[in-house]
Amino acid sequence: MLPILLISALVIALIAIWRAGPERAVLAVVLPVMMLWPYGTGWKFKGVELDIMDAVALPVAVALVFKYARRWRYSIADLLVFFYCFSTLLSNWNAGGQSAGLALGTAMAFSCFPPYIIGRVAVERPGLRVALVKRYAFLAFVISILSLYEYRMEWNFFRVWSDKLFHNTSHLILQLRWGYGRIAGPYGHAILAGCILLSALLFAIWLATEGLWGKKFRNLAFLPGRKSMYIVLGLMAGVWMTQSRGPWMSGAFGILLILAARARNQKRALRNVIIASVLLMTVFYTLLNRYTNINRSPSNIDQENAQYRRMLVINYMPEVKRGGMLGYGLHFHTVDGQVSIDNEYLNLALTQGYLGLGIFTLLILITGGRLVRTIATSRDRTETSFALCLLAVFVTIVLSIATVYLGFQTFTLFFLITGWAQELQPARALATASEPAVAYGPVRFAFRRVWS
Repeated sequence: MLPILLISALVIALIAIWRAGPERAVLAVVLPVMMLWPYGTGWKFKGVELDIMDAVALPVAVALVFKYARRWRYSIADLLVFFYCFSTLLSNWNAGGQSAGLALGTAMAFSCFPPYIIGRVAVERPGLRVALVKRYAFLAFVISILSLYEYRMEWNFFRVWSDKLFHNTSHLILQLRWGYGRIAGPYGHAILAGCILLSALLFAIWLATEGLWGKKFRNLAFLPGRKSMYIVLGLMAGVWMTQSRGPWMSGAFGILLILAARARNQKRALRNVIIASVLLMTVFYTLLNRYTNINRSPSNIDQENAQYRRMLVINYMPEVKRGGMLGYGLHFHTVDGQVSIDNEYLNLALTQGYLGLGIFTLLILITGGRLVRTIATSRDRTETSFALCLLAVFVTIVLSIATVYLGFQTFTLFFLITGWAQELQPARALATASEPAVAYGPVRFAFRRVWS
């Protein structure tokens, strides 16, 4: 069944590209698959696992490269993404041989390059930015509504149907906290779901502050209140139901940043938000240090999990040092029974060594620096607030993956923003939802109105 699904997805993506152009295919095919389809239901071919997302994103990315190759402006981030994939190949070749290195290096390239290319060359085309963030936020809103049942009844719809179709649900594990299910939806893990839903919430708030949502739902005009109110409240509920405290705290910071960008005295408001955040982070770090003190017996399961993550770093640092520049690939030694590495930075240090971790860290710094530069130099409030929104989403991911691996849709979002940050264009950011999403190709494509 999986090969049939992959071929079908590939055909749909190719038809979308042919009929409407690669930019519109991002909205019609890539984004719905990213937001609604559970990753990890892939088919292995020659050691490379191919997912439905690969089947739709790869042809779109290739079409975009061919279309915009002459306009491509190379950047340091391009090289870092390439070397990040290459470090995966080197590490696994060194640890497991040529076939393992080539397979995992290829799989990493298939995961990294399509979202990065889409962010680099498609998202900032005239009118596409608003169309993309609206659809992203709306699809996440739909997931939030569907996840109400998972939160109360501890039953993941995506887990059930994925189990019946593919018998592969190890990545959709239901967790409990405070007597309720931590919703994960199709996003693999509650913390990763928190990152995705929070990013959608930040986008939704930005759209609301700019007046870009429209007044009413298309077929629900009888509902009182504005459309933006329902979407923002629905996404807030979704973020709450993940019960993931890392995204919660990052989200509060992000919301304050977006609102500060709309203040009359923008510089003062941003300065006050940053000062308050630094003070609160100092207090939080002190409390967290006490909470995760490994010399104290945990009083509940949450404290035990926090101590587990602290012990990860202590136990695995000697292994990181022994792994050196290239690490162990996927076959590192388990220490003290800690099989789950709930820290992406530690995981990178183990699997790809200092080389992979260093490249990834540089990529974070360059992307964050690019966004900060846009904020500092932009004279347009809309552009400033959107750059702050992207920065808040990016910071949420960067902080959250210190407590979870970088995987599934959050991995895709990370590289999408990494590419996006290189191409923010103030002059083209002012396109509104009333403009056509992209003026490329015919507009009669059948997928045009499915998710709007």
